[in-house]
Amino acid sequence: YMLSNGLVSQNNAEAEAPTNAPCTDEEHEAMRSKTVRFF
Repeated sequence: YMLSNGLVSQNNAEAEAPTNAPCTDEEHEAMRSKTVRFF
């Protein structure tokens, strides 16, 4: 949907995080304190 409607485009950039494994408990704890902002 997003590709076909021009909302995003494909790229070949390497992912900054593993895409084949879950986050560790430590990573979840670190994310818990961060604020998510929606504009």
